[in-house]
Amino acid sequence: MEQSTATTKTMSIKPSASSSQNDFDFLEGKWKVHNRKLKTRLNNSNEWSEFESALHLRKSFNGYWMLILIVFRV
Repeated sequence: MEQSTATTKTMSIKPSASSSQNDFDFLEGKWKVHNRKLKTRLNNSNEWSEFESALHLRKSFNGYWMLILIVFRV
């Protein structure tokens, strides 16, 4: 009987030399967003429902994470 040996590979992700934890600071703040959504998906539909929302983005955890709050009005 043959035994299979699984090999584990690890992926190494390295940031570019010019990147920093402040790369997306321009997103921080409150934003008004206009959204579009297909009324029926996967049905060759061309009808869209449109609605407004608000995004509130702020840095947290010493600037390592960006918290996103999405507010939909129904």
